[in-house]
Amino acid sequence: MNNGDVESLVQTASNRAAVPNRPRGSSSIRRIMAMIAVLAILLVAAKVAHLKRRVRDFIHPPAPVPVVPNWQGTPKPVHGKPDPEIRFEKVALPVTAGVQFTCVVIGPDGQLYGGANDGRIFRFPIHADGTLDSPTIINSLQTAENGKRLLIGICFDPSATAENPVAWVTHNYFAFREAPEWTSKISRMSGKNLETVEDVVINLPRSYNDHLTNQPSFGPDGALYIPQGANSSSGAPDDYWGNRPERLLDASILRLDVTKVTPGQPINVLTPDGGGNYDPYARNAPLKIYAGGVRNAYDLVWASDGRLYVPVNGAGSNGNVPAGDDSEALTNLPNAEDDWLFRITPGKYYGHPNPQQHHFVLNGGNPDGKLRIGTVPEYKVGTQPDPDWQPAILDIGAHCSADGIIEYRGNAFHGKLDRRLMMCRYAGGSDIFSVELDSNGNVARVQDQIQGLTDMLGPLDLVEDHHTGNIYVTEYGGKRITLLRPLNGPAPATQPVATP
Repeated sequence: MNNGDVESLVQTASNRAAVPNRPRGSSSIRRIMAMIAVLAILLVAAKVAHLKRRVRDFIHPPAPVPVVPNWQGTPKPVHGKPDPEIRFEKVALPVTAGVQFTCVVIGPDGQLYGGANDGRIFRFPIHADGTLDSPTIINSLQTAENGKRLLIGICFDPSATAENPVAWVTHNYFAFREAPEWTSKISRMSGKNLETVEDVVINLPRSYNDHLTNQPSFGPDGALYIPQGANSSSGAPDDYWGNRPERLLDASILRLDVTKVTPGQPINVLTPDGGGNYDPYARNAPLKIYAGGVRNAYDLVWASDGRLYVPVNGAGSNGNVPAGDDSEALTNLPNAEDDWLFRITPGKYYGHPNPQQHHFVLNGGNPDGKLRIGTVPEYKVGTQPDPDWQPAILDIGAHCSADGIIEYRGNAFHGKLDRRLMMCRYAGGSDIFSVELDSNGNVARVQDQIQGLTDMLGPLDLVEDHHTGNIYVTEYGGKRITLLRPLNGPAPATQPVATP
């Protein structure tokens, strides 16, 4: 349906409603018929307005979702006034074309490693100008697993060298729908070409859809931290997510003590709710729950301030919430959650219920009926948040799919981006935006619409080459990796046009 069809519908409906058949009878009957005609006009107008919005959104998609500050006082972001000195140029990398890369990382050998969603790893030599040479394709994970694996994260060991590279990878059963449970793993890859693959952790939970064991990162304590996705939309089983319950390790940041790992002797973490006996709360457990309620974090970053920052994908609508601890069950929630940025503290809860962890209240409950970030208005007033609940430090917006995150380092742009967090918005925005933090780890400033970091095709993950300040971003929707190269100097001023 085009705009002309809509206008024609408006005119036809108006004409029909404006000239109703007038039966003979009393004036009261005529008044009733007149009221019916008015109601018909209003109903048709409402329907037409809806159709016009649908057509408008199809022809002219909605503008990118803005980044908004949190209710605790974060300053408003800067929109439409980007610093003219912070500019990147997009450089196409033809040798990456045709592959859906889920992750990128710079190896200890100075080469770019890109993980593909089917389990292949591409190793690209980097030229002096930041462009890439033809890759070596590493198939050892596929070989070890006898087929494709949904590879999500690659993290090089802090002790890895160019001569002895060691990488830790998270990978999952290769499916985006109807995946079997307990089929996610963490493996260790070593050797000059990462040819040796040894499972480290097996029987991690696996959601019915695409919430996965996501990207790992080493912390300042030498442990490996892993975001584990949720099994449901909002904490209780629902149809879209295959009616799977949350498992004990779900919706969490996990911490793996790698000193308790023997490669080749994998740790079976099948928990009692799945028929196993692994206890992540045991004193000497190698894999523990560092923080809970983290619904679906694709990536995380330990910043130079020593704190852990995690962007999280919020739930869609129609989710269900479990009952417990004096909080009621909620079904078919009408509103979607926004995406959040959290500063993670060990032992705390970040809003996604998991009965196995004894967390039942969604986000901040509804303690006093006042709307703020984290309030769930469907709860009755007086529903208190979980005692361990921590609110987000930033509301990123609705349906953004905030995924890859880094801390930018270096003197590019006279250091203006140094120590800022940079995040991909896969959907709403399709861009990379930056977040400046204050000394307390709170958001001081948000900047989007940075030249060269907008209008991408599904940006999913990113990495900085600290030698050059170049950024490599996986455009998953575009099946490629793109180089984002810093431009020196401010944008040239627009030259005035002479008038005759």
